[in-house]
Amino acid sequence: MKLKYFMTIPLGYLILFFSQRFGLYETRYDMPVLLEEFIYVSLDIFAVLFFVYLYNKYVLKEQWSDIYVCRPAPSVKWTIIALLLSTGVLCCCIFLTKGTFGKGDFSRESVIGAVSNTILSGGPRAGITEEVVFRGLIFSSLKKAWGSKRAVIGSAFLFALMHLVNIDTSNLYNVISLLVAITIVGIAFALIVLETGSIWSGVVFHGVYNIISGDLDILHVSVNQGFPAFWTYTPVREYRWITGIIGSDDIETGLPAMIGFIIVIIIALKSMEKKKS
Repeated sequence: MKLKYFMTIPLGYLILFFSQRFGLYETRYDMPVLLEEFIYVSLDIFAVLFFVYLYNKYVLKEQWSDIYVCRPAPSVKWTIIALLLSTGVLCCCIFLTKGTFGKGDFSRESVIGAVSNTILSGGPRAGITEEVVFRGLIFSSLKKAWGSKRAVIGSAFLFALMHLVNIDTSNLYNVISLLVAITIVGIAFALIVLETGSIWSGVVFHGVYNIISGDLDILHVSVNQGFPAFWTYTPVREYRWITGIIGSDDIETGLPAMIGFIIVIIIALKSMEKKKS
């Protein structure tokens, strides 16, 4: 009986993989970059929702509300916390390090591409697809099989595993650092779902954090600038404990972000305790 719940783990990874490739289908056609990005994001989100819907309805035989894809709408409280956390992490990376700002030499179309990729792909696409899969489908399934506590940790660890593609996995220190840091992020998002009863506050939190924190194309913070960004901030040396693992594109592996998400965990737990009392 529990097999159908555990099958959501490999299925979740497959859904994210194939949905992203399905979204990239539009790149075969020549079109304005903003329209191209919009279609890519829309197709990716549609594919994730479609495949999750099929498995949820015909295999799990449950409703959208059973996997937290339901009301309430995003919480103002969590939106404000997301803005404060992402801005705080970015400020720590800039003001606690020595570095230089740069501006890319972009054409008008490239600027539109950088902005649209950060706002559309980094925001709603990543927020909706990853939250629907990890905090919707996988977390709710593990909760039914294992209970809330183990489901929170298990879904968070699975979320962290997905991010290993961003680093050199031959370096054990980097692997452990990333798994610990992103597991903390995943725990925070899972607790937000439990506290609100829906994935949507986590979707907004996830998207806002991605856009503002300095990991994407509008402003990119890293010792090694691995891809073109409109603005860059390049520390003069490695500040591993502040800006995170070099080349990981994950500022979450730095202490400011880790501490910030631990505070989010504490806030979520306190909020749940308050609701129970």
